[in-house]
Amino acid sequence: MQQSMNDYPSIDKPWLKYYTKKDLGIQIPDMSLTEYIRTQNTNHLLLPALTYFGKTFSYQELFDNIDRASRLFQSLGVKENDYVALAMPLMPEAIFMMYGLDQIGAIANLIDPRIPADRMRFYINLAKVKICCVITSYTNTIIEAASNSTLEKIILVSPTACMSSAEQNRFLHKQFTAGERVGIYWKALKLHALTSKLNRHAEKHPVIYTYEKLITQIFPEMHTAAYRPGKASIVEYTSGTTGTPKGLELTASGMNVTAAQITQINRTTPGESLLGIMPPFISYGAVTGIHMSLSAGFNLILIPRFSVDIFAELIHKYKPNNIICVPSMFGNVIESPLLQHEDLSFLKRLIFGGDRTVPEFEERVNAWLDEHNAHIRLIKGGGMAEYSSCAFETPFEETKKPGAYGIPLPLVDAKIMKDDQTECGYDEIGEIYISSPQQMRGYIDNPGETEAFFFTDETGKKWGRSGDLGYVSRDGLFTLTSRKKQMIVRPDGHNVFPSEIENSILACNEVEECVTVGIKDDQSIVGEYPVAFIELKPDLTSSPNVVLKQIIKNVKKEIPVRDRPIRDEDYILTKIPYSNEGKIDRVKLISVYKEKKEKKIAPRG
Repeated sequence: MQQSMNDYPSIDKPWLKYYTKKDLGIQIPDMSLTEYIRTQNTNHLLLPALTYFGKTFSYQELFDNIDRASRLFQSLGVKENDYVALAMPLMPEAIFMMYGLDQIGAIANLIDPRIPADRMRFYINLAKVKICCVITSYTNTIIEAASNSTLEKIILVSPTACMSSAEQNRFLHKQFTAGERVGIYWKALKLHALTSKLNRHAEKHPVIYTYEKLITQIFPEMHTAAYRPGKASIVEYTSGTTGTPKGLELTASGMNVTAAQITQINRTTPGESLLGIMPPFISYGAVTGIHMSLSAGFNLILIPRFSVDIFAELIHKYKPNNIICVPSMFGNVIESPLLQHEDLSFLKRLIFGGDRTVPEFEERVNAWLDEHNAHIRLIKGGGMAEYSSCAFETPFEETKKPGAYGIPLPLVDAKIMKDDQTECGYDEIGEIYISSPQQMRGYIDNPGETEAFFFTDETGKKWGRSGDLGYVSRDGLFTLTSRKKQMIVRPDGHNVFPSEIENSILACNEVEECVTVGIKDDQSIVGEYPVAFIELKPDLTSSPNVVLKQIIKNVKKEIPVRDRPIRDEDYILTKIPYSNEGKIDRVKLISVYKEKKEKKIAPRG
């Protein structure tokens, strides 16, 4: 039966009934990132903004450090629209620099410092980066990446500089023996001496500085850039549907309006604390973590090196009012003896994002919260990097149904679409499309991929294709069913694209075929890890084991840790099976894996 017009969710918008008039009246903060957090905290200058290893920065001190970072970059010749790479974890300097660059009209190119040198070089050259700020632990990587790149200056940033004196001493004592304890830069200096060797094929070498020395200089007066609507403020990296790395540019207004919506619908209060464990080089961490927290007047507790094993310890130590994480991170927490008798009444919000939350696990988490005197229920959020990380949430009691993905944020439009670009009705599965002022500017130097991501309807409205399959109920709740993209979601919420692994393996001349499949890990509640099934050519000139070792070596060199199979045992030599229809039989491949597993494959690290 043909549906009448008012049977389409995008017209009815049943989710709007959950919002107040004030929620729906949110205005887009069309200003720079820095101006927005200043505006939001005009009356909160003495409140704590950042806490890092025993040291706390007030909002006034935060803004002073942002200004110093702005002046530093201008003294180094950074101009409007320049890209500056920040290859750093969640530490104060990363935040000072991100906003300091934004204030002078430059763009923070946020990079995971753990990636291989070749990938880092690609990111640097893509944005024509001349300056890269990197945590000292990865000095070797950035020096190697500098070869044949646009890089001219490297700024090394110590992880200890912003610690309290007591924490600095504890860190140095833990990291170095008595004979080596000559300062945090002892290793960096030795690596500096290797520059000529590592860059022997480069025409010139970048100049290496240390941030602590640079920042103490006297700088000329800062020139704040005039705000330009639609200009990029930060760059995040994603492999997208093709597996080819892409730099997506997020705008200040998009990040601002995301933060404004989240703080409004969650009824936040300045002075609350948030345990920051999501890194800045993913949009979830940069937008929903850092920018939302500072926009709300929170005290952001910075954890630069997060481990699931210490999550319960962090909660016990800091007693945060807010926790934002991916579902798989919380499994160890609810089983932890440390929190068995903990009174969690300090917890105001627990928010899961980054991946679908299994209903059974959601119910376990809610029961655990209730048992520990935290009279709240789990909030779930979701979205995509291209839309500033969060477009859906379950902020209200009526929306917190197990299995629900959420309702669109107040200024977000969403609908379910069929492959023929017609809209689905209620409870009909299709791909989720999103339209919002939160949208990215586009992918750097990749108009083809940008155009492929967006869809413009007959009214001229622009929508982004999420790649997620789901449906919307008559109550306005969206539910995810599966992912249209051929990607694997790890237990930590990170997306792995099989094509990237397969392309690397197929580059070996000895390989006939390769298929990467996501297989659930028994030790994790949700998520999968990639397993590569490899069929070698029959006329090998070397033994299969020798070829396999070379394949694994190549993949480890070319692909970041989180984007490749975890163990050597997850590269399996086998004949690729096909179904009667001529398609690869993934069910049989999983059976091959299970047979291997019965031979006592070591657990993933």
